[in-house]
Amino acid sequence: MTMQFFSILHNGTTALNERKIIFDFFGVSSNYSKDPLFSLILLIAFPFSILLFYKQSRKNQYLMFSWITFAFSLIPFYFFAEDGNKYLHVNFGWGRQIVIPVLFTFSIIEFLKIQKIDCKHHDENILKNYPQETSQTDKEIIKEWFIFKLMKNHKEKIKIIVSWILLILHLLSGLLYFYRIFSGMGYY
Repeated sequence: MTMQFFSILHNGTTALNERKIIFDFFGVSSNYSKDPLFSLILLIAFPFSILLFYKQSRKNQYLMFSWITFAFSLIPFYFFAEDGNKYLHVNFGWGRQIVIPVLFTFSIIEFLKIQKIDCKHHDENILKNYPQETSQTDKEIIKEWFIFKLMKNHKEKIKIIVSWILLILHLLSGLLYFYRIFSGMGYY
């Protein structure tokens, strides 16, 4: 990184010497969002719900490493910028952009693992009242569908529903984003 820094910003030509790295608290991100902190909350709502609601997810080394990497990627994004004509290029945001899909991937994997464990816990009770000739596929659908009826803890139901809603809303906003891009409306 040191070599990259000096080769890009300090190689002796006048034009490049005019480019500098500056401390800019939420400056660049404020150009793309009216409220950068709220945008950050929306960005991490689903992964944070997994971390908050399911304590066992904190034991997942991959998920925790993703969170640590994400936290470190926020430092350059929110605190530094390139001065001059590269200011709005958000070049210090690449770390965040790279780690977000990783964070989401490990959060989704952990969420599905948690739900699979819950399903196994209730397997015996779900199919008790169904005929023996029910096909295996139908049994799987029945198990998945009635998992909420057998959960006695309403807090667990709410956690699962909230996590699913956050994930679905995030996916829908991503589809809207791609629609805007491909229809020529821009990305913000």
